[in-house]
Amino acid sequence: MAGDDIVARLRAVLHNDRSVELMNREAADEIERLRAERDEARRRTNSILSEIDCRIEHGADSNGHLEAIRSLFKEATDER
Repeated sequence: MAGDDIVARLRAVLHNDRSVELMNREAADEIERLRAERDEARRRTNSILSEIDCRIEHGADSNGHLEAIRSLFKEATDER
């Protein structure tokens, strides 16, 4: 199912024999899978940021590289 395009399948629901109930169940399953993937990505990002912050706090010699990486992560992960 992961390789299928859920949006295309939802749009086509009226043009095939599949029930709306089945499509709703598949959509809900896909939403749950995507949320779990998003949450795992957030956990990994937070872990990386924590490690960077710890190294900066404890004076790791980075010539500003750790700070720059931290800034990139924070810019990329700001929720809009």
